[in-house]
Amino acid sequence: MSAASNNSRMGRILPDVAMVDVPLVARMIANVYDLEAGTLDVAGFQAKTRALLEAEDPRLALGPWIDRTLTTGQDQTLARKSFPDNDYTLQILHLAPGEVHPLHCHHNVISTQVVLSGALTGREFERVRQREDGRLCLDLLYDGPLPAGACLQTTDGSRNAHWFAAGAAPVALLNFNIRGYETDTFYPLALRPLGRRLLDATLGADGPYVLATEIGAEEAYGRFGGKPLDDFPMPLPAAERHPQLLGWAPSGQPA
Repeated sequence: MSAASNNSRMGRILPDVAMVDVPLVARMIANVYDLEAGTLDVAGFQAKTRALLEAEDPRLALGPWIDRTLTTGQDQTLARKSFPDNDYTLQILHLAPGEVHPLHCHHNVISTQVVLSGALTGREFERVRQREDGRLCLDLLYDGPLPAGACLQTTDGSRNAHWFAAGAAPVALLNFNIRGYETDTFYPLALRPLGRRLLDATLGADGPYVLATEIGAEEAYGRFGGKPLDDFPMPLPAAERHPQLLGWAPSGQPA
């Protein structure tokens, strides 16, 4: 199944998947329930998720699923649960060589993504405002390599949009996202569906910000899918706020 149909979800409710029997996975999912109970706020949830991944190398804890992702070329879902108003998914995504996830922002999504094997090139943006004409002003925070060990963390209000592409080798990417748990959102809170909104950021600049507009998934993958990010130079340099690496030394291969 393509990244466009699988990872975007586009409002579909996917079937639940029982949590795999891995302590790291159980601890990550427990944080979701702490967030819902109010014992963690959004910032605390993200910090605790990152701390878990720094304390235990996910390449070791998830080694068999990483191997399966790379050998089968298929995403591996480690846990998924849907509720009436929110849901969570923990999975390892497979990106084929040269595969692109076009620029997209998120509505009411908290996510952590970690490059487990291979390498990406990527861009991270923060939404600043929406103009009267509907176009978005984006602050370009990073534009460059994302080697094994790179960690991208997104909330509705922080580093909310990204665009990435696999290099010459396949990529295994840990993807932990929870939807519907925030109460202060860029778009109206009641907006549905939750999740991805594909963007075109080739419109130029508005002062220090990159201009973008929302487009459909078919158009986004038709225009940007399978093409390196360098084919679409940004009108402004990145703000030099780089994504951080996790605490384990990147090797480009699962342990």
